[in-house]
Amino acid sequence: MSLRIGSFRAFAAAIAFASLLFLISSQATQAKARQLTILHFNDLHGYLEARPDGGGAARIATIVKGVREENRLRGVDTLVLFGGDAFTGTLISNEYEGATEFDFLDSLGIDAMVIGNHEFDFGVPRFEELAASASFPILSANTFWKEDGRRFAKPCAVTGTGVSIVGLTTQQTRTSTLPENVASLVFKNPVKEAKSALRLKECRAPVSIALTHLGVRGDISLAKKVKDFDAVIGGHDHVPPSQYCRTVKKIPVCQTPANGKYVGRVDLTLDGGRVTESREILIPVDAKVAKDEETASLIERYAKNLKGKYDRVIGTAKKDMPAKGKGQTELGAIVAESMKIKGKAEIAFINTTGLRAPLAKGKIRLRDLAEVLPFRNYLVIMDLTGAEVEKVLSHGIKRRGEGGLQVAGISFDVVGKKPVDIRIGGTPVDTSKKYRAATVDFLASGGSGFSMLKKVSGVKPTGILVRDAAADYIKSRKVVP
Repeated sequence: MSLRIGSFRAFAAAIAFASLLFLISSQATQAKARQLTILHFNDLHGYLEARPDGGGAARIATIVKGVREENRLRGVDTLVLFGGDAFTGTLISNEYEGATEFDFLDSLGIDAMVIGNHEFDFGVPRFEELAASASFPILSANTFWKEDGRRFAKPCAVTGTGVSIVGLTTQQTRTSTLPENVASLVFKNPVKEAKSALRLKECRAPVSIALTHLGVRGDISLAKKVKDFDAVIGGHDHVPPSQYCRTVKKIPVCQTPANGKYVGRVDLTLDGGRVTESREILIPVDAKVAKDEETASLIERYAKNLKGKYDRVIGTAKKDMPAKGKGQTELGAIVAESMKIKGKAEIAFINTTGLRAPLAKGKIRLRDLAEVLPFRNYLVIMDLTGAEVEKVLSHGIKRRGEGGLQVAGISFDVVGKKPVDIRIGGTPVDTSKKYRAATVDFLASGGSGFSMLKKVSGVKPTGILVRDAAADYIKSRKVVP
């Protein structure tokens, strides 16, 4: 009997020891696994003021602060990332040349920002001035000074929790802001520079995240070609909510819609330095979200100085007019016609992407028009032959997926991807004749790929903002369209 009891005790001890080993092993495995939450948004474009339908810096702050606190109580790390294009789209952005956006991002305590193409809309010196005062890292591994080949910004930032964030900027920047604004910079291949950055000692960490302003196609290419990223958090495309995330090579590739209407949340489970699970949620920044009082007060300090100057009524819209549509739009026709009249030209054209907001039915304030035409585009005059006009229209048709052109004084049909039956002032175009044309300095300097306009001699600047030309047109008509 004693032998049996001894055997039982030995067996029980062995089971207990095995159970203890299993528990220790299980706890070690759980200890290795780590949770990380990434909160992100992109393409803010100055949409800082709260609107009746949602959005606004104060509501974004409420969401971010709420998740941070929830995670703090759970012992989970939270990263807050901004995917570029803070500037240009609203009156408050233009009036203060980006200062409001940087103050907001500072107050929010973001962990990093990548440089977007519109960060240069007020020029490189202004961006450098704002960046120097920022408390957060501003990244771009593939942006360099043309003169000496130095990096324009830090390639990466490593957080105290062991996450490396590598920034990458679209090569389209050279033509998607005023080209002369970035003439001193070079935007190199993002895939090549991402690989180069990850080899740098200062960019190495157990977890690596790409923070990009490349667009979805660029992000997918990056995820396929650079094996070391655990997530790609992007910007640039102004995607609809349905296209928030996709999985590429088992990693999340995400980008939120634009204008501060959503905050993205990516929850990662990391084990042994690799992502084993991810969960993505798109959080609406709708009117149900309460406004963070501190942030609301910050934005109001900037906004109150604009009210008297820009709230005056300049006319009336008979109906709602969208900024985008198939081909020519009524809003585009108003802007192009105002340019033609102000420039005393026979024809006028502007890129549809230069019109950034719809015009609502009812009273039109100068503030409303500033949101339709937020860019500091100036009217220029040039003489184009009929053949050159045809080239301009052809290129516009090729870019129709991005909006193409809005025109005045010109009519044409489209067959395939070519303009046909081009008429100027109702008369068939003469390819050898010269026509006086009004356009914007952005296109005249080769923006949006209109390189043929850079070759035109005798371009005459007028010093007139396109927004002012449109305002004068609306005032003179009183009611549009």
